[in-house]
Amino acid sequence: MDIDANKIVLYGFGEGGRLMYDMYADKISIVAICDSFVDGDVQYKGVPVVKPEMLSDYEYDKVVIASTYVDDIKKNLAYVGVDDSVVMVYDVVSILVDKAFYDIFIMLEKYRVIIGGQLSQRSVAKHILYDDSYELNMFEGKLLYTYLLSKKMFSDAVFARRYLQSIVVGSMVSSTDMLIQKILCFLDLGDYSKVIAAFKSHGFGSVEIDVQNYLRLLHAMYIGNREYILSLIVGYRKDDQLFCDLVADKIVAFVGPCEVYEESGVEIDACDCVVRMFTSLTDNDNSKYIGSKTDIIYVSGNKINTAKTENLDLLDEDVFFVFEKQALELDALKLEVLPNKKRMTLLKVKEELFNGACNGMQRILIDLLMCGVKNVKVYNFDLFASDVWYKKSVVDFYDDDSYAENKILNSQAVFHDFMSQFNFCKALWHAGFILPDMRLAEVLSCSQEEYYKRLQCSFS
Repeated sequence: MDIDANKIVLYGFGEGGRLMYDMYADKISIVAICDSFVDGDVQYKGVPVVKPEMLSDYEYDKVVIASTYVDDIKKNLAYVGVDDSVVMVYDVVSILVDKAFYDIFIMLEKYRVIIGGQLSQRSVAKHILYDDSYELNMFEGKLLYTYLLSKKMFSDAVFARRYLQSIVVGSMVSSTDMLIQKILCFLDLGDYSKVIAAFKSHGFGSVEIDVQNYLRLLHAMYIGNREYILSLIVGYRKDDQLFCDLVADKIVAFVGPCEVYEESGVEIDACDCVVRMFTSLTDNDNSKYIGSKTDIIYVSGNKINTAKTENLDLLDEDVFFVFEKQALELDALKLEVLPNKKRMTLLKVKEELFNGACNGMQRILIDLLMCGVKNVKVYNFDLFASDVWYKKSVVDFYDDDSYAENKILNSQAVFHDFMSQFNFCKALWHAGFILPDMRLAEVLSCSQEEYYKRLQCSFS
């Protein structure tokens, strides 16, 4: 983030604020950290942590908000007389992305010193990847893989991902987090016998019950155990019967935001229920290709907060809205724009796959399968494997010119894992849970190496 200031106040003493401090403390003068909930004489690494009403005691050029609660914080600042012109917002997602690349820089600089010479970052990365004399830990392996993806070095990323998996598989189970990562890794590798062994291990009993249930659910999805998934429906949707009635035992069309070449409109509209993503609605102007029917729209809080103003009019649709249950996002939702508040439920699924979170597509698929759909016919997704992918629908959707290809790539590299998403969708296809259209079926038929070559062409 570019901060045109000599002295700043950092507003936010949560994870985002502390991460920002650690990244910027040696680059700019942080005179104070502000937080509404601080109590008593508190300091963070020698910097005072103060309430908003104490800001008048300090000289500063900018107040940088490093928190999700932007609207509330701006009201607090206005109340104590801070002019909005000196307020900047450093959103939490950007902080986490920047922190990952900060850690990558530190790691590569460390190994540059060990190797010696004036090597570029790319050269250092390839050196430590292919030289067996360097043994990376899991954190370093993940950073290396993230770096290679962000630099579009996909052929090297294939090797780095397998190296990361070998680190996870070979690591001792010293914590419940490591056990969870091992299980997710075994699922990704398709080594289901080791998944079962991990479930039976004494250490699995120390994992939180909801996490245990999620891992067993993922296992059932990977191997095609529909009966186990159906056994969870009552508890999962007991408060959302209206939503269940829309999708349970139905053939559901799930329509994504890719640019369209196939004339699938009639086939989509013939399904019992049609589900779309909020970002895909801007393309809903040619029924011959994508149909005209919409029953359910999935929306995340981030999509509302960053959408162009005219796209918020899309929320006037007389349909069932599903919002993701992410407390920080829900707090920021402008629910007053919705005309049908009663027709709303919350996406409740967990998010994790090996080495990253599920993206929106996978979260929705899990949610639908948990509600007992008969089949999900998937249209207009290609897992970023073509040069048109989500550019029109996603990039043009946001009120932010910086939401361009590199930002999407960096976000995917830090928070998600292309290959985990690919392997999960392929497993659902082979298990008979999803029926992909021609575009997605072609992608899922690729080997891992072929898929990464497709990504290389797409992002290049």
